[in-house]
Amino acid sequence: MHSHVDIARFVNADISIAHCMLPAWQAGDFLSISNPSSIAVSFTEQRKATVQLDCGAWKDRNIPAGSFGTAGVAPIAWIRVREPSECLEVTASAVMRASIAEELRVGQRAM
Repeated sequence: MHSHVDIARFVNADISIAHCMLPAWQAGDFLSISNPSSIAVSFTEQRKATVQLDCGAWKDRNIPAGSFGTAGVAPIAWIRVREPSECLEVTASAVMRASIAEELRVGQRAM
């Protein structure tokens, strides 16, 4: 599917969008970091993808094709991905997140 790293990015003051097509990799080959407070869509299935959490612990995750996820206030390091992958990550700026939270009347939850 993908034999090399191919990342297309759009960035402005309010938002960062990255479309990633990545080969499979093992620890030490490559490192992909999910931005804090980002939303991601995985177009490909990942079985036993290994991530490193902010506490330092490694954890295997199964991610179905077509699923989406969110990152908390800490980045997520993708240590090992067994299959080639395609994903889209969207990260709003802190100012935009605060504005959205305020509009939704959940301002205390803005990260």
